Amino acid sequence: GEQQRVALARAFIGRPRILFADEPTGNLDAETSHRVEDLLFDLNAEAGTALVVVTHDPDLAARTERVLRLRGGRLVSDEATGRGDEGVGRRGGEGGRGGTERPTVHAASG
Repeated sequence: GEQQRVALARAFIGRPRILFADEPTGNLDAETSHRVEDLLFDLNAEAGTALVVVTHDPDLAARTERVLRLRGGRLVSDEATGRGDEGVGRRGGEGGRGGTERPTVHAASG
């Protein structure tokens, strides 16, 4: 968890306009994951950075403003989570989780 926290601090220090986080909590236990997620979203809010998170974790996805699901390299759904001000509706195909579904791309902006 310490390496992820240091990496996040380094990533945000330059105040990027957009930041991509690929499975930022993938190999962490639940408690450490929550701490890293909190830091990720706190830094995101402070910096006003557009944040794109790629994850298989539905709890992490639920913390974002928008969820895009991909299957077979294609967008199958685009949903607002109610966390942000954007009024993004559901579009695309089925949004269920199948065994061949690719990681979900989540977007959060500060």
